[in-house]
Amino acid sequence: MFGHSRSRTIELAYKYGLKKWSNEEMRKMYMKDVEELVSPLGLELPDPYKNRRVL
Repeated sequence: MFGHSRSRTIELAYKYGLKKWSNEEMRKMYMKDVEELVSPLGLELPDPYKNRRVL
């Protein structure tokens, strides 16, 4: 979730182990963890694409 997905240095970050997952992969893992926490409370997460500027 750090840095721009299309930066020039992203391949170096992967190569040297600074980054293991893409921003989208990290976002999905985070949302899954949050969902597991709020669901037992009877809460629902908002639509992740509503009002999102970058798709």
